[in-house]
Amino acid sequence: MNRKFFIMVTVVFVGIGGAGALSWQYFLQKNTIGVPVLLQPSNSQASLGAEYRVFEHPKFGFSVEYPAEFSAARYEEADNAETILFENKKEGEEKLGFQIFITPFGEETITRERILQDIPNAGIEEPQEAILGDGTHALIFWSNDEAVGKTREVWFTHGGYLYEVSTYARLDTWLANILKTWQFER
Repeated sequence: MNRKFFIMVTVVFVGIGGAGALSWQYFLQKNTIGVPVLLQPSNSQASLGAEYRVFEHPKFGFSVEYPAEFSAARYEEADNAETILFENKKEGEEKLGFQIFITPFGEETITRERILQDIPNAGIEEPQEAILGDGTHALIFWSNDEAVGKTREVWFTHGGYLYEVSTYARLDTWLANILKTWQFER
């Protein structure tokens, strides 16, 4: 009697464990929040030269060029937001890259005052207006990130979304060159 009971209990636990594993796998496949999706460059020719690729976003209708040796990954975030990360992943090399965080936003422009309304402790140093490659008006400023140090921030709005482009402060001129290629198609 004890042997049959032990076998039955073991079968039940194995079944529950298997069902749990299958449910978790299904959840991960259907819920991609925080899971990177590697992005492929478009077939468009980069204006910055052969050492660059063009990224075209199918949902938000923009394109931007980035160095060909970089990887590009998209992370879906909560509340219909996403992060796109462009970075070199070569072992032993200096970290280079930039990220774009996109989130729904109900206003047509972004100002220092508006940022401080949502993030009172935001470090916004030397804010000024800039114009992207397609004429989009942006707010650029220096900030500090605990994880990476001083950063260059370029924030702008389009089509009901706020775009926050960030990179290391030392890459300011490099990022400015890349953002000259930014184009909204719609």
